[in-house]
Amino acid sequence: TNDAVLEEMKKAYMVEQESKER
Repeated sequence: TNDAVLEEMKKAYMVEQESKER
């Protein structure tokens, strides 16, 4: 697995979580 890919997925997940809260 590529750490860079994992970081991107984590970022995208956090962005989605923030969008749901607003």
